[in-house]
Amino acid sequence: MADEELQACRKILKGYKHKAQLLRQIHSDLYSKYQKRSNLLNAGSIILTTLITIISVGTISNFFNFLNYYAKMNIDINFANSLFSGVLALFAFIALFISLADLILGWRNKYLTHESGVKLMTGFITSAREIEDMIEKKSLNDKQAEFKIEELKNRYELMGEMLPLTPDQDFLDSKRKYLIKRKISERMDCEPCINISLKDYIKYCKKTNKDTTISDLFK
Repeated sequence: MADEELQACRKILKGYKHKAQLLRQIHSDLYSKYQKRSNLLNAGSIILTTLITIISVGTISNFFNFLNYYAKMNIDINFANSLFSGVLALFAFIALFISLADLILGWRNKYLTHESGVKLMTGFITSAREIEDMIEKKSLNDKQAEFKIEELKNRYELMGEMLPLTPDQDFLDSKRKYLIKRKISERMDCEPCINISLKDYIKYCKKTNKDTTISDLFK
C-alpha cells in the first residue's frame, strides 16, 4: 500500500473511531441517567410496598387503645381507623403509580437501549483498531483494506439507524465531557500522578464566563 493510500486509510479510520467514541460517551451518559431514574422509582415502590405490608399486618386499634389507656389520650377509635385506612389506601395508590410510571415513561427500556449502544460502539471501536493494526502491519492489500473500511462504514451506518436519537442538550453535555476526558487523558500520559477530578473540571467549564482552554483547568 502506497504512503498516500495509507494516510488516507488512517484518516478514515481515525474519523470513525472519533465518532464512535463520542457516541459511546453519549450513550453511556444517557444509560446512567435513565438507569438512575428507573432505580429510584423501583426503590420508592419497594419501600412503599414494604411499609404498607408491615403496617397492614399490625392491629392499629390496639395501638390507639394503648394510647387512650396509658397516655390518657381521647382518640376516637372509629375515626382513627377510617383515617388510617384512607392513608393506607393513599400509600397503595402512590406505590401503584410509581410502578406504572416507569412503564409509562419507559426509563427502563431507554437505559437498556443505551446500554446496547455502548456495547455496539465498543465493539465497533475494537474492530476499527484491529483494521488499523492490520493496515499498519501491511497484512492487507489495497483491495482488502478498501473492503474492510467499506464494511466498517456500512456497520456504522447500520448502528446509526438502530440506535435512538439523542436530545441536543444531552449531545452537547456528553461531547464536552468526552473532549475534556481526552485532554485529561493526554495530560495524564505526561503526568500520571496529577490530581484530577473530571467532575470538578466539567463544573468549572460550565460556570466560567470567559473563553478558556483546557490548560487553564490544570492551573
